[in-house]
Amino acid sequence: MPSRGREIGRKPGRLLDKTTTPHAHTGAELSPRGRPGRRASAARPRPALVSPWDARSEMRAGGSEARAQTDGALALLDQPAARPRRKPARFRILVVEDDARVAGVIRESLELEGEADWAVQTASMGTLALELANAAPPDVVLLDVRLPDLDGAEVYRRLRATKRTQGARILFLSAGTSFDLYQRGIEDGVLLRKPFDVGELAPLVRALLAG
Repeated sequence: MPSRGREIGRKPGRLLDKTTTPHAHTGAELSPRGRPGRRASAARPRPALVSPWDARSEMRAGGSEARAQTDGALALLDQPAARPRRKPARFRILVVEDDARVAGVIRESLELEGEADWAVQTASMGTLALELANAAPPDVVLLDVRLPDLDGAEVYRRLRATKRTQGARILFLSAGTSFDLYQRGIEDGVLLRKPFDVGELAPLVRALLAG
């Protein structure tokens, strides 16, 4: 029978009470059941609480700044590249040709070769050519001899009879000869016989402008 002053099932020693007591060897506390608990640690500072509204405001502010920078960069990219100013054409060229396909080829060739030196207009009839010439006197006229309304020779005579257009240089486009032009009453100008190479046009126009 166990003696008084000792707990049943324990070795003789100090009686432990139900409250936690520091462990002799580890320094840990004992739980009420006698098991070691967690080691006491220093109190850690709690992080400062940030209001969700404050956090959202900061995020909005940061997002707004980033969006502003992005929008600025995109605005710079969206701006069209600065194009050099095109100088106004120094000369005017009027192409009088009733065949629209031929007139288009002549115009395209002259614009390609002349770059910004001259501006090119086309007219499919003699009456329209005279109206354009009176509105903006040309420096050179490429004149087809055969037109549906007026003869090329008649267009020539009217150009020479008008003070605003009488100084225009005229390049005749015809399948005939210079003698044929002379018989029509044409006393000056240059003849380019059809068919011709469009590569001949720009050099001839430059020569007429220089002469």
